[in-house]
Amino acid sequence: NGNESVAPPIILKMMLLLIFYNVRSERELAATIPERLDWLWFLDYDLDDDIPNHSVLSKARARWGVEAFKTFFERIVWQCVQTGLVDGSKLFMDSSMVQADASNNSVVNKQSLKRYLNKSYQ
Repeated sequence: NGNESVAPPIILKMMLLLIFYNVRSERELAATIPERLDWLWFLDYDLDDDIPNHSVLSKARARWGVEAFKTFFERIVWQCVQTGLVDGSKLFMDSSMVQADASNNSVVNKQSLKRYLNKSYQ
């Protein structure tokens, strides 16, 4: 009699929307999804489908842990490198002041990235 479960691919797609569109919060994401036909299509929802509650994302993050999401996003970057969408020839930055999970020594060239990802995912 609990809430209806949400498939893991939907949760991961919602996380992608959150990041790629710089959505400020999970509540804002849940409120915006029904208004965006492209997002509904991406999530494979119809106009009259119920959208998952914002708490689904925080519960998934707590249940799966940071490492699962980190691995997921690294895997996406690796697939982009393999298909030529990302080549490391340009580096874009914004001027937002945020605490980064990186050091000044963490910027690597394309070959180093490919070696690391090959080692990690093969």
